[in-house]
Amino acid sequence: MKRLVTLLRIACMAVLFALVVTVLWGWITRELGDQARWSEELARLLLVWLSLLGAALAYAERAHLGIDLLTARFDPATARLTALVGHAATAVFALVVLILGGGELTWDRWHSGQLLAALQIPKAWMYAAVPLSGVAFLALALAFTRDTWRSPVAVAEGRP
Repeated sequence: MKRLVTLLRIACMAVLFALVVTVLWGWITRELGDQARWSEELARLLLVWLSLLGAALAYAERAHLGIDLLTARFDPATARLTALVGHAATAVFALVVLILGGGELTWDRWHSGQLLAALQIPKAWMYAAVPLSGVAFLALALAFTRDTWRSPVAVAEGRP
């Protein structure tokens, strides 16, 4: 799991860097009189990738939005069960919606021949972030489930 988290961090940093450079280039060219046509579309594509990969990274680092006001008061056994149910729900969502649904969407866009207008690349590249992030979410959810099962009190209380 550490390798996956490291890979997600590197990918998010690279995509964020590319996004900043792209937006900066678009702003510079707009100020010079004629904005680069591709900059806005590439920025949109990079933002989609950053959002989905960043969400997986936030889940990996337990930095995602969560309200533990109620679960913090649970006894360890109930907190463990709650954590297991949460990770199972995440795994099911990742498999059904992100991997299967996102994979089908990506596949359909790839075979439709649709192109991003300014970049002239397949529109499937925009959607490919969905199943990829789904694979990361599924792997993380399974790892968290395993860790919760093995060490219920520490993991249920949010300690690594």
